[in-house]
Amino acid sequence: MTAQEMLPWLKFVHGDMFCDKHWMEMFALIGLPSKPVESLTFGDFLATKDNIIARANDLQELNGRAVSEIAIRQALRELDIWEVEAKFSLTEHKDSRGESVMLIKDFKDILNKVTISCT
Repeated sequence: MTAQEMLPWLKFVHGDMFCDKHWMEMFALIGLPSKPVESLTFGDFLATKDNIIARANDLQELNGRAVSEIAIRQALRELDIWEVEAKFSLTEHKDSRGESVMLIKDFKDILNKVTISCT
């Protein structure tokens, strides 16, 4: 196989969205010995071009998973920030037994904010 045949698949090994777990999985998929990401060279990938081509679908799936996981982590981080900053307006309500219960005003608006930040 030629290096030219590998070119379309290089976009799945650049790892902009990869965390350490994804890098380790990619190294295992293409048979590249584990090493610091900062020291990777194009030559490292050329040496494994046959594996990159053979495992192209797996690399594509790994890349998609990494992108999805980043979106989830970001949504959770935003939810954590919202949790700290959120202030609730409460209103008193009498339940069916006549006991006083505090309810959050505008509950639907708050729930919508949480839902939007998680999508």
